[in-house]
Parts: sequence; structure tokens; C-alpha cells
Amino acid sequence: MLLDNSLAARILLVSDDAQLRSLLGGLLVAHGYDGVFGVDSETALTAERLSATWDVAIVDVSIPSCSAMHALRALKATNAAIVVIVPKKNGGATPHELAAGGDVVLGKPFDPRELLLIIRGMLEDNSDAEEPSDAPVAVGPISLSPLLNAATVAAREIELTSVETRILHELLLNATHPVTRERLTRCALLRNWSPDDRALDTHINRLRRKLGVDQRGRTPIRTITGIGYLLLADWKPAQ
Repeated sequence: MLLDNSLAARILLVSDDAQLRSLLGGLLVAHGYDGVFGVDSETALTAERLSATWDVAIVDVSIPSCSAMHALRALKATNAAIVVIVPKKNGGATPHELAAGGDVVLGKPFDPRELLLIIRGMLEDNSDAEEPSDAPVAVGPISLSPLLNAATVAAREIELTSVETRILHELLLNATHPVTRERLTRCALLRNWSPDDRALDTHINRLRRKLGVDQRGRTPIRTITGIGYLLLADWKPAQ
């Protein structure tokens, strides 16, 4: 069970699939999220659910429905972080995905654990952020000096750009936990993330090259599909 302040979050689950609604609602409650409200798309519109304040909205548009799309459009105008559930088609993006938008698009069927990680990341992004610190931080063989835009990997020193410093700082502070693309974009690139924005990936790839790889050729920064990036605390650089 997740033990943090995010458990008090209000989560709206909109789906015309009653079985999915029941399964996801039960999953979220079982993990300590008590403020979960599950409704079909028509009820969401007629019961004025969309006028309430939600921290996260999960909208299932995998079943074609005008009401589901109307609910999604209405929720986009609120401050809720939105997870859009869409049908998978040959493992690639579908036109429905592109039309749906949302903060995170999740293909159906999906691993429920992935949804839990996405929701946790969204709630952490929406929580009150602490003032950024210039104090050095270290995890495993990687240490960072934010004021100097410099890091060391074991005994090797590397110079970083200011963006790379902010990315690495956020990953180090959250080592072993995924950090969402949205959070990294806001903290490091100082702007809001959009699905078409590939700048973060470019900076991550440059940072990976500077940090190096382990004996098996693996980077310490792992991509978590559909969520963001994670820094491994037990990673060891190649000698």
C-alpha cells in the first residue's frame, strides 16, 4: 500500500465498461485511495460530476461513445491530471489516441500496476513542491553539485548543462521511483510538457552518454514506458 499524502486524492473514473470500472475502482481502493468515484460517461455528464474538483481523472474512451469524448473535453478544462484509456492497435498509436490527448495515454489492455505508477506520479506532480536546493546530492556512484553544474561518476568528473543538472537532480532525489515526463519537463525545461515535445528525450540521451554505462552496457537512467524515467540506485559504472 502506498503510504503518502496522495491517498487523500479525489479520483474520477469514467468508463462505460462496468467490469473495468469495478476492477479499477477495487484496485485503487485496495491500494488506499478512498476518494474514488466510478461512473459511466453519461452519468458523469448528467450528474455534474465534471464540475467537482478532481486530482486525477481516468477516462476510458476504448468503447466508442460521444458521452465519453464530451466528458474528456470537459475535464480538459479543469485542473485534473488526465489518464486516457484507448484501444491498442498493433502496438502503435491510433487516430483515437491522437484525438483523445490527455496527460497520459494508456492502451487497453494494460498492466494495472502501470496505472498505479502513473497515478502516483501525477499526484506527486500536483503536490506542493519544496523549494529547490543547491546542496550536493549523491546516490550510489553518482554525486551532483548543482551550483557547479558538475557531477562525478565514481572518480570521474563530468560537466553538465544547466538543464542536465536539473534533470539529474530530480532523478537523484527520486532514485528508485519513476519520475514522470511532466514533472521533469517542468523542473528541468521550465515549461509544461506536451506529447509532441521531444526535447526532454534529447537531454536525457546526452546525460546518459555523459554518465556512461555498466559492464553490461546499461545506462543508470531507465525509460519507464508511458510514465517517464527512473534512476537506478544500485547501478555501477564499468571500470
